[in-house]
Amino acid sequence: SRITNNSVTNERGAGIFVAVDSTGVSAPVIQGCEVDSNYAFGGNNNISMGGGGIACTRLNAGPGVLVVTISNCSVHGNSAPLNGGGMRFQNVTAVVTHCRIRDNVVMPNSFSSNASGGGVSVSDSQFSIVNCEVVGNNAASFGGGIFIATLNAVTIQSCTIVGNSSMGPGGVYADNAPVTIAHSIIHGNSPIDAAFDSGATLNLISSNIGSGVVVGGTSLSDDPRFVDPAAGDYHLSTTSPCANVGGSPSVPLPLTDLDGHPRWVGSLDMGADERP
Repeated sequence: SRITNNSVTNERGAGIFVAVDSTGVSAPVIQGCEVDSNYAFGGNNNISMGGGGIACTRLNAGPGVLVVTISNCSVHGNSAPLNGGGMRFQNVTAVVTHCRIRDNVVMPNSFSSNASGGGVSVSDSQFSIVNCEVVGNNAASFGGGIFIATLNAVTIQSCTIVGNSSMGPGGVYADNAPVTIAHSIIHGNSPIDAAFDSGATLNLISSNIGSGVVVGGTSLSDDPRFVDPAAGDYHLSTTSPCANVGGSPSVPLPLTDLDGHPRWVGSLDMGADERP
């Protein structure tokens, strides 16, 4: 399915909007979609706006439960004036796998400082992102690639997060969140790759994080040596230091990488691509 060139005023989710009320229970699956060039826009101090491509939220306080699975989607060229140019998750449980999240934007606005999470914004949610590329996204404030503000567990597993930018850390920014980053590449983001607020905790497992504030765990900071990053090819080259260094998966992984190839041959590679 292709969902493209939609717009919504003073709301969320110009491409796809999924919500439950305070007592609802839902477990939607979004699979195999191209969510492209959608735009959430407006003013009137509506701080709920965001998620130019996809927005998932529980609308009101209460026991309502929304568990979202998004897989094999392309989320590209979407924009919003508040958090989540590509995707926004608020008060939900979400799993995102095998997705390409590219060239989404959170624009500056005159009514809120919450212009963060160019690719993905996570607030008050339990969230996992696995086998995904988060590339070339931009946010006016923090977290050009991924912005995290939650007390719930967040996992970034076998992802490639490169070429994103923001005023603050361009790759990943976490505020007060318990975050696990495993077998991932966060490199070449501007002005730095990652930062974690004093209230955040980080469990770092066999990843490549180029620059920024990183506490604990084991990681590289070397050039990942992608095949042709200038042309958008983020497969690992034959000389990449990120190949065959991940050991065994620290959490359960899908059987295939982002391209559908076997997820590991020998030791696990870092990033969304498993080199043959």
